[in-house]
Amino acid sequence: MTFDGGVTGPKRAEEEERLGYSTDELRGLKAARKELEGKVERQMLRRNPYGLTFRELTILHFVAAGRSSKEIGIELEISPLTAQKHVSNILAKMDASSRTAAAARALREGLLD
Repeated sequence: MTFDGGVTGPKRAEEEERLGYSTDELRGLKAARKELEGKVERQMLRRNPYGLTFRELTILHFVAAGRSSKEIGIELEISPLTAQKHVSNILAKMDASSRTAAAARALREGLLD
């Protein structure tokens, strides 16, 4: 079942009743969510001259708190290698030579507010 009209007939009516919304209302909610996410992303980019993704900003917070890739992986339920890859991407985008340099710059430039 999908919320975008992929369900038809009795199943569609059951899904609408279960959720408490009509298909048209669900489409409207989906469109509103997409619009809001776009606005948030544009706002983030204005404050984020390095083009970091939401995930990279999340990981940068952990880096600034002194967390290791293993600790970040546990917290975010990703592998330590994935966490390290994100850290490497952050360092490259920020042209930082170390985690400490990236964290210091992020704090100084207000990226971690």
